[in-house]
Amino acid sequence: MSPCTALREIAAFCESHELETFTLTHPDISFEALTEKAREIERAYNPDVDGGELEHFYQEGVSILQSMPLYMVPCYGIGYSLSWICAMQFYQRFCEDREQALTTYN
Repeated sequence: MSPCTALREIAAFCESHELETFTLTHPDISFEALTEKAREIERAYNPDVDGGELEHFYQEGVSILQSMPLYMVPCYGIGYSLSWICAMQFYQRFCEDREQALTTYN
C-alpha cells in the first residue's frame, strides 16, 4: 500500500468517526439535517472532490446510506479503524526492524 493510499484511508476513518460522533450525540436529528452535516464533513475531508451531476444524490443522503453498518453498529467501525491503523503501524515497524517489532508485538 502506498503512503498516499494509507493517508486516504486514515482520512476516511476520521471522516466516518466524525460523522458517527455527530450522529450519536444528536439522536433526534432529522435525516435531512444529518445529510447536510454528512456533506459538510465530507467536503472538509475531501475539498477537491466535486459531486457535479451527482450532487442531487448527495443531497438525498447517498453518503449516509452507502455506509449503513457504520451507523447501525458504530463501535464496529471505530474498532475496525483502530485495528487497521495499528496494523499499518506494526507493518511499518516490522519493515524498519523486524526483530524489535516482533519483540514489541509479543
